[in-house]
Amino acid sequence: MSSELIKFTDARDMCKSFGGTLYTLKTPEKLTILKNVSVHFIPNIWVGLHDMVTEDVFQWVDDGSIVSDSWRKVIFAPGEPNSFNGDEDCVMYSPAYSALVDSAW
Repeated sequence: MSSELIKFTDARDMCKSFGGTLYTLKTPEKLTILKNVSVHFIPNIWVGLHDMVTEDVFQWVDDGSIVSDSWRKVIFAPGEPNSFNGDEDCVMYSPAYSALVDSAW
């Protein structure tokens, strides 16, 4: 994890340059790991999820798979994703909510 504040696309590209990917949490266990690790960080953490291709259709960056409606209800904070101002296409883990939120950058 980097403590540097950067845009989603820059974070994605940085991970790719090291042969990796942004963190994907496709299982309850991976969500628990993120919650446990994030207690040591104050800022939000980019995860490998976005709806840049089609609004409100969230895809994982590692394989392009789509997040099911039932899993969305588990991983997102209440009221999220909300695409505030119509331009929130990237997803962060928010330690304040212990859940995912969508973000503009």
